[in-house]
Amino acid sequence: MVWMRGVVGLALLLAITFGAVYWMGRRLPLEHRAVASGRVEASQDVVWRLVDHPATYVAWRTGLIKVSVQPGDEHCWIETSRSMEVTLCVVEEVPKVRKVVRIGGNEMRFGGTWTYELTPLGPDATEVTVMENGFVNPPLWRFVGHYVMGEATNARQFVADLQAEAVRKR
Repeated sequence: MVWMRGVVGLALLLAITFGAVYWMGRRLPLEHRAVASGRVEASQDVVWRLVDHPATYVAWRTGLIKVSVQPGDEHCWIETSRSMEVTLCVVEEVPKVRKVVRIGGNEMRFGGTWTYELTPLGPDATEVTVMENGFVNPPLWRFVGHYVMGEATNARQFVADLQAEAVRKR
């Protein structure tokens, strides 16, 4: 009988925890903006070549398993990680300066745009800014994205991976 009280108590604790997490996630805004910037020790041309060729992302981006460029459309590709596949398409581009990519597919529980901006800091350095303007529908995902991971985690990781690849390419 004592073990039964323990099981009921644990179930009650889990239900209260889940409810609190769900409630906190629902209170967070659906939309968010995250920004990450960093100095990359490479010319604007070198950095642009890395940003502008998604087919090469799998070689240097953390967590990517596969990148598939859409047949007949080099402006769209699918990124595959351990947990999901995401379709991305370029919606705006100013070569060597700015690229805006939208997460495609209405079936997604999240979406938005990523904007990459490159500013030359000299012949061998570039300031890279990544802006994510996104939305997250499920309250549990909003909770995790805000309180556990942080909304800017993916943007910061992209900048860090870009810095590492640019140094490696020297």
